[in-house]
Amino acid sequence: MKINIFGVGCSGTKAIQLYIAYLIAKKEGMVRNNYEPYYWMNRRVKDLSKEGINFHINSDIINMDGIISEEHINFLTSLIPEHVSTVTKFIRANGRIKAINRIMKPDYTIVIIRDLYEVLTSLSKNEWDFLGKGLSHSYDWNRLIMEMKEKNVIPSEDLKRYLENINSTTDKNAFYWYVMNLVALSTAEEVDFFLDYSKIIKIEEIAEQLNLLDADSCSITHEIFNGDRIYSDSIFVSLEPEELKQINEEKYSIGTIDKIIIGSSIQKNNSNGRNIIEENKVLYNNELYEHFNEDIKKKLSRVFEKGQNKK
Repeated sequence: MKINIFGVGCSGTKAIQLYIAYLIAKKEGMVRNNYEPYYWMNRRVKDLSKEGINFHINSDIINMDGIISEEHINFLTSLIPEHVSTVTKFIRANGRIKAINRIMKPDYTIVIIRDLYEVLTSLSKNEWDFLGKGLSHSYDWNRLIMEMKEKNVIPSEDLKRYLENINSTTDKNAFYWYVMNLVALSTAEEVDFFLDYSKIIKIEEIAEQLNLLDADSCSITHEIFNGDRIYSDSIFVSLEPEELKQINEEKYSIGTIDKIIIGSSIQKNNSNGRNIIEENKVLYNNELYEHFNEDIKKKLSRVFEKGQNKK
């Protein structure tokens, strides 16, 4: 089974990857985790993927035709082992869903969307910037705007009005959130499941459809699925070279093949409710943010009304 997960940063993608990968490893004995391959080598977030960063900065942020270079194709192909189920999480790729899926051919694609104000709150707390400020690649703002104008993703008069009201880094991040979710929603035919973060519990319904749940499966609300646990060996441990040999695999430069830690005790009902209680969020008195937020919510609701499962 191959599953691709897409979302803007701070949207809950870590928790979803952790949960789905856990269920697969529990059922099959192992799982390959690819963690943000356009920036990181693996889930431990210690080493940068120079190759991934190169393809990010030299590929369109918004790719609507699904065409990418041969080198980029080879990079994406390298993320898919032949014999091991794989979960790949992208947070820099909502605009490339079509191109990525054309090469990786996932069995299922999940896109998670979170309320703009909650995302901005998380972004502020962590002092992150979606556009790359402080990261090991060039700032994405100028090329994002250039692509927006060239590809007419947003009508020109609306784009002009938005840009006239964008001044701060937070404004730019809010606009990026809007554009990336807008593009993801426009490629609904590539997506099996859209997930509203405020109803993240519904990932369990999705997991049931994928035949991943059993009688003793934990809920996504369990404290062990705090997304930050993916960085450590608190749930997973990577297979040793001898174990990889036994399954005719080798250590990958990107990603890890993981198994659940033997003897790890997970109490099924140990929930802290973190996924069903909204965290305190910073409130921005900004008409533009409100427009972005409500427009995405309306478009997401329409997807749900139409029936989102393309299979």
